[in-house]
Amino acid sequence: MCFAGVNVVKAREGTDNREDNVIEEVQAKSVARYERDINARWSVEEVARHNSDHSCWLIAHGKVFDPTEYLESHPGGLCILKRGGQDATRDFEFHSRKARNRWSDYCIGMLDTEPTTICGKVLKYFSGR
Repeated sequence: MCFAGVNVVKAREGTDNREDNVIEEVQAKSVARYERDINARWSVEEVARHNSDHSCWLIAHGKVFDPTEYLESHPGGLCILKRGGQDATRDFEFHSRKARNRWSDYCIGMLDTEPTTICGKVLKYFSGR
């Protein structure tokens, strides 16, 4: 049984004897799974919130990736976390072609580069983009 970020203790009480009681402690991780939807749009602010070993998102070439489930398997260890919630395009380019192709398994959408403020929207309108 998992609850976000909470230790769950299960106890089976079959007898009064302490040795017969089974106690199992499970460390539950708060890992939100997002559907792999290339059309999903994520803001820079949303990506920045995912910078821990429980939820680690990366940006590379305008795409958003969620490699959280891969952190412990990564050959370089937890070094992915140093770019958690940030642009990791430079790190993406460092990898071999085979490794870069694996990134697509963790793509959860695109970075939303549309301006969110009135000033940004006005600038975009007048710049003709």
